[in-house]
Parts: sequence; C-alpha cells; structure tokens
Amino acid sequence: MSSINGIALSSKKSPLTHWVVVCEEWRALVDRYSRVLGGEEHIFNFTERPHLGVFSAAAWRAGFIAIEEFRYEKHSDDGKYRYGRCDLWLATDNLRRQDYIEAKQKKIHLGGKNAEAFATRTLESALSAVKLTRGDRTDVNSVGLAFFNIWCRNPQTVTSEQILDFIDEMKGYRKTLEYDLMSWTFPDEAREKSNPTKALGAVILAKRLPSR
Repeated sequence: MSSINGIALSSKKSPLTHWVVVCEEWRALVDRYSRVLGGEEHIFNFTERPHLGVFSAAAWRAGFIAIEEFRYEKHSDDGKYRYGRCDLWLATDNLRRQDYIEAKQKKIHLGGKNAEAFATRTLESALSAVKLTRGDRTDVNSVGLAFFNIWCRNPQTVTSEQILDFIDEMKGYRKTLEYDLMSWTFPDEAREKSNPTKALGAVILAKRLPSR
C-alpha cells in the first residue's frame, strides 16, 4: 500500500491555481500527523477547526501569510453590518492575492449513496457564509472551503482501486458543484491494523465566489 494524494483544478484558468502549493503542504501535514500518531489518530477524525488550523499552517509553509478566526464586519441577511468572525484569511507577501475564506466540514461514507448530496450541501453552506463575509465589497476574493472526513466501517479492507474510484466519483461532481479545486489524501496508516477508527482519508473542495 501507499498513500494516495492528489489535486485537481477545474481548468488551467482556475481562480485557485495559487492554492496548489498550499494543498501540497496540507496533504503533507495531514499525512505527517497520521504517521507521528502511528495510525491511531488522524486529522480527519476531527471537525472543522482542526482541519482549518492545519490548512492555515500549510499556507504559512507555502509562503503565504494567514490568520484564523479574526473579528470581521459581516453583511447580515437583514442588510445590516454586524461584527462576526471570518474563518481564515490568506495572502501572498506582496498582498496581490488575498482570500477571505469560510469553511465547513462533513463526514462522507466511502461508497455511500448520498455523497454528492452531502458534498453539495456542505460547499453551498460555506459559500453562503462567505457571501455574508464579502457583503457589498468588490475588492474581496471570497472562497468557500469544504473539508470532508472520508470513512468506512473497516478501512483495513479498502483497496487502492476503491479509493481511486471514489476520487473519480467526487471529481465528477464538478459539473454539479462547479468547484474550482479539489484535493485529497488517504494516508497509508489509515488502512493499517493500527487504525482503531473508521477514518480513511480527507478531501477538500473549494470554490471562489464570482467577482461582482
């Protein structure tokens, strides 16, 4: 067995091509956590906040600057501005690229019948949140980010072919979700006997709101 990792962009002109280096670091950190914990625990055992923390760390390692959970004025549904929190802000050193990000997390069962519905609702929820973050501003690059914990009843019996088929299935959701970027990691340790959980791997989907 070997770890299964990858990145897929919607096209060569994807508005999130600059995230490729971040996703490479994210996968490395997720895999490292599994390795250091000997397969007994994984980042994809947890909820949104640990995922977001690792993604932020990956951005720093990729040469970006980042800050999580900061106070930010948001545009509420009633049209008024109120202070809330933005999940994550990423920027390059020259500040030419700045991303305001709202994230959501969900579990998806490998081979489950509702995977596309879960993926759709989760990414739509992240996009709805980031619309409030953007408000009426036209200078904000806003991104919805969805983290998915992939699980199954017995990870030790899952083959590489099954994982690759699942990845291809999620890639196919692009026609429905119109996401800009997908990245995934399925570490070796998750399929070893040392894994006492049902966790198998992690997938992220990201979509930038269209510019005004």
